[in-house]
Amino acid sequence: MIRIAPVFNSIAIHGFGDDEENALRMAHAAVKASSARTRVYLLSADPAMSRTLYRTANTNGTTLNDEPSFLRKNTIAGLWHFLTSSVVFYTHGLFGSPRSGPRRLHVLLGHGHGPKSATPNGLPFEYLADLATTNSSTWGRQVILDLGITATDAIAITGNPREDAFDESADRSRLDALGIDPSRPVIVWLPTYRVSDHARFGGWSDGNRLDTMPEYRCAVAALAASCELHGVTLVTKSHILDAQGVSAEWGVTAVTNDDLAAAGLSFYQFLQLTDGLVSDFSSVWVDYLSAGSSIGLLIHDLDSYSKTRGLNEPHLMDVAGGLVLTNQSTIEEFVSDTANGRVWHHSEQLEAASRIGFHHGVMRADAVIEAVKSLARHHEVSLRGALTLGSPV
Repeated sequence: MIRIAPVFNSIAIHGFGDDEENALRMAHAAVKASSARTRVYLLSADPAMSRTLYRTANTNGTTLNDEPSFLRKNTIAGLWHFLTSSVVFYTHGLFGSPRSGPRRLHVLLGHGHGPKSATPNGLPFEYLADLATTNSSTWGRQVILDLGITATDAIAITGNPREDAFDESADRSRLDALGIDPSRPVIVWLPTYRVSDHARFGGWSDGNRLDTMPEYRCAVAALAASCELHGVTLVTKSHILDAQGVSAEWGVTAVTNDDLAAAGLSFYQFLQLTDGLVSDFSSVWVDYLSAGSSIGLLIHDLDSYSKTRGLNEPHLMDVAGGLVLTNQSTIEEFVSDTANGRVWHHSEQLEAASRIGFHHGVMRADAVIEAVKSLARHHEVSLRGALTLGSPV
């Protein structure tokens, strides 16, 4: 169907879910970069909520003179604009992610490329995009290749648009709306989810459930106790695909999507207000390298996780072994440094970033636009005047 559909001067964007910040920021960049004749469509499950989330992520909730059109994805109109737009951006696939055809470009927005494999339980996802973006020239490149995007010029190291939040001005008083004392340092605990049962992607289990590892439970208890000792607020948030959750049974203050929406904050705007991150196999700590704040990794199921999910190369321990919280002493040191405004194991963090070819940059969404235009020039694909940022195509 897409090969016979007409091509119009429009751009379609979709993220999973509606609060997917890479898509929200990409829509804003596309509006800024498009010509006056171009229509930008942000496809979502709930257009009214998507409009609110878009304004939160890009303008602190205010209305802009120019905004995308907000459309429900699973409609005839949503499908039509996917089929007929000259440029399409998506984070987790869209309408089966077919090949774009000869007169349009499809872009897979990197939404987190960390140590874990892109093929859970050996079951690959395939995206037939013309271009894929990432913030890592090693892990990101491997993930993209595993997703079936293999053309030599199809990978762009641009950084992830949501990381732009780390470069914006920080107002810690905004933590008040989440019930978090802005005068206290904040550490956020974000372990990767081990169990997923989401209908769209199917269910799977990776590694060991967090609550089945006594050593892990002791480590989290030590982290919480150390935070209390040093006057640090420990906060967590469950991933959208997490079927287990990490808050209620652990006694850690939890932030939800509804909490963030009520506070007028996107998730990455919230992360920007934190002082340290504890994670593991999740890609969030790779994004958090842009924050320049403390990063610690709590890992107690390395062998199990490696066997069930798989890890990218270079191996996590070769990249970031110096960031692993190995015992109660290192946990105490991590919390103490963070509480006192120091970046824990800063040199090891810089080495980890170097080993994965992490992209330290600014205006990452604009860099994605430029990568699209560069690919269009190289392949002599007309964007029909849809994008005008920099030298026109």
